[in-house]
Amino acid sequence: MRQVRAALGRWEQQVEREQWPAAEASAQRAEAAAARRWGADMPITLQCRAAVAVAQVRLGRRAEAEEVLRRSIRAAAGGVSGAAMAQARTVLAEVVRLGGGHAEAVETARSALATEPEATVFGPFSARRTLGLALGDLGRHDEAAACLAAHAARVPGSGEGAAEHLWARTNRLTHLAYLGRHQEVAEEAAAIGAHTDGVSGSVLANRELTVLSVRNSLAFSLTAQGRFQEAEAVLRPAVDEALGLGYEPFARTLQLGIARCLVGQGRAGEAWEALAALDGMAERTPVSAKEAGAVALGRASALLALDRLADAEQEARRAVELSEGHLGPSHHRRLEAATVLGTALSRRGRAAAAVELLTAGHDAWLAHFGEDHHGTRAARAALAGAGASA
Repeated sequence: MRQVRAALGRWEQQVEREQWPAAEASAQRAEAAAARRWGADMPITLQCRAAVAVAQVRLGRRAEAEEVLRRSIRAAAGGVSGAAMAQARTVLAEVVRLGGGHAEAVETARSALATEPEATVFGPFSARRTLGLALGDLGRHDEAAACLAAHAARVPGSGEGAAEHLWARTNRLTHLAYLGRHQEVAEEAAAIGAHTDGVSGSVLANRELTVLSVRNSLAFSLTAQGRFQEAEAVLRPAVDEALGLGYEPFARTLQLGIARCLVGQGRAGEAWEALAALDGMAERTPVSAKEAGAVALGRASALLALDRLADAEQEARRAVELSEGHLGPSHHRRLEAATVLGTALSRRGRAAAAVELLTAGHDAWLAHFGEDHHGTRAARAALAGAGASA
């Protein structure tokens, strides 16, 4: 046991320092020693395999980690419960989420929490964190906000827990903005800002990213309220700060927000120029398929405002397809992309197809977001326009 614990202790230190090849080697040594001493299906061996999987995920070998975890959990399911099983399921939930299996990630994270709730933080992974992220990607924004609020409440807001506490609150802020809970967004953005100011830099390494994330959610909320100039004023300096700090992927997110503000102000040509700037950023850092869906939606909205209807339809279809591949059916972005596509179809004279798409979209907005939500109102207006042209 001493040899195994020593190797796992080294793994913990290497994970903290993000020394992933060394962490994998330490976990593999621990696993081999545990399997020799106690057998392949004992709790300590399962814990070691989960540690191996954590390093493999960080090294870009997600599929390998998933295969090993699934096999190990199946083999141990008859005789292993408690902390080791909760830890293995915690890691598997995040592995599955990263592969796009959001519904299974929700189920697996909840299974980990039901097994042993106090053992569901393992290395950099947390079942509650994974649960909040997966619910959000599924478009279950209300549940995600509640989950993240509960997670933040469980994690100390100072000391070593401060970074995770603020992560949960800033991610919850995104869902509050999606949900149109604008007063809460404004109040929580101010509260997070004040909290961040009181946390030392040695504890909160990504202070700047926390601040930028808050600004992004606040700007999205302002845009949804039609307060486009205020949102633009929040976003423009944030883009420059993100680029200066090397947070280029997040700078692209902020730049998309600027384009949204410009379209809302009737400055579609400037919005198109803002979107063109994304191409240069993408040459330096790759764009994920999920992010590509957001870019396609931004382009479709600008093209629609420019009256380039065929191009708008093409980009909107791409936005819908990418959203369907990576987000749940009630996700804000997926529904918004359907509204833009329906509007493009309507303005191109294809009223029947537009009405069918916009009716389904409106019903989904209404069911998941309510009568007075900005998305529901936009879908209702688009549907009325399509019906009038039928």
